[in-house]
Amino acid sequence: VPYESADSIAFGVMRATLGEFEKNSSIMPDKISGNRMINAMANRMNVGCTDRYQTHLCQYRDTGMLALVGACDEVAVRHMVLEFMFNTTMLAYSTQEEEIARGKRLFKGSLLAGQGSVAKRTDTIGTQLLAYGRVIPSEEL
Repeated sequence: VPYESADSIAFGVMRATLGEFEKNSSIMPDKISGNRMINAMANRMNVGCTDRYQTHLCQYRDTGMLALVGACDEVAVRHMVLEFMFNTTMLAYSTQEEEIARGKRLFKGSLLAGQGSVAKRTDTIGTQLLAYGRVIPSEEL
């Protein structure tokens, strides 16, 4: 989805809702996570699923894509891919209001996070100039 698409925000919320996971790196145990995909990945550790996954939203002026990237052993590839497909499809059919609210909070936080660092701010300014032709203030986001 391109930056200027009306669906751009929806895809950002989808990315945030799917989240990211790394085995044994969270303060809260992943097995009791409120995120469906993290919970499913953590609870399948006995049969093998994934060691980590990330979601990326790659957007350009005229195109874009939502990408799910994971790392696992060769036995668990099928489980991981099926979990990706199932949870992505579930976003369209049975998403709870609390999941959407959490995704919106995470998406807004990711837009504003790191604005204090010079590198992040210049990256944001450059991306906005290329995509929109202007710098968008935080209040407008």
